[in-house]
Amino acid sequence: MVRGMSKVEPFFPKLPYGTSLALVVGAILAWSTPILSGMVFLPEGGSTPSSDRAASENKPAAADNSPCLVCHANFEEEPLSRRHARAGVGCVKCHGESFDHRSDENNTTPPDRMFPRSEIDRACRECHPTHNVPAKLVVATYLKRCREITNPDKLVCTDCHGKHRMNTRTILWDKRTGRLLGPGEKPAE
Repeated sequence: MVRGMSKVEPFFPKLPYGTSLALVVGAILAWSTPILSGMVFLPEGGSTPSSDRAASENKPAAADNSPCLVCHANFEEEPLSRRHARAGVGCVKCHGESFDHRSDENNTTPPDRMFPRSEIDRACRECHPTHNVPAKLVVATYLKRCREITNPDKLVCTDCHGKHRMNTRTILWDKRTGRLLGPGEKPAE
């Protein structure tokens, strides 16, 4: 027993019972948080928070495709669009800002850039110059996703890598010229 103290007294005598302990523990945790937050126990070869932060700083932010998805909602869940958006590559990278297209309530103004089927591979190769996938995987993917095309010379990137096409088209343009097509008129390929 401490001299001059007949009984154990709490640190804060006017607070309800148990509160002083909570305050003391809280003060210790608040004081030690900066110290504890710097302590990281990593397995052999693990990364540190600073290297994780550096890696996330180098990772591109997801592309904001919201202006396009207002009308083209089917591309929100389309694998090709999602994968590119996560990598920071948005619709505008391939199709341009297309301000006139986005502002046209009659939907008769084409996007800045469109790609006829014969130009799809060239457009994809601007960013993806090689197709470095083993032949077995190419064949397996073709048999799973692209079977309706029997002539391999007619395959284009988007036949196997997503169906990057509108589900329903009410307006058609000639993708080479941007000319609005009339009812029943087919685009030249």
